[in-house]
Amino acid sequence: MELIDTLHQIIKESMDAMQMTELAIGTVESVSPLSISLNANLPSIPEEALILTDSVKQRIVQAPGTGEDTVTHNPVTTTTDVEVQSDLQIGDAVILLRVMRGQQFIVLSRIV
Repeated sequence: MELIDTLHQIIKESMDAMQMTELAIGTVESVSPLSISLNANLPSIPEEALILTDSVKQRIVQAPGTGEDTVTHNPVTTTTDVEVQSDLQIGDAVILLRVMRGQQFIVLSRIV
């Protein structure tokens, strides 16, 4: 039984050291290039190590509308680009998922 306990402890310590996934909260420090800080005592995470989900990217949709033709004054159908979600901005708080033993981070969402 002592050997099994030792093996279990070694496996547990090995898995803990790998940090396969872990949630973290960060703050956007710069946007071009993008960098996010997790802790004031650690270096920022560079853009190359960040994977952005759609929930933190700019999204523009076309919204239908109506207007009036300036010459004939007849009603016309129009479309307008509307920004429904902006890119990350300096100071935004974000939720990250640490993957690949901390080599990459998936930016899941903003914290509003």
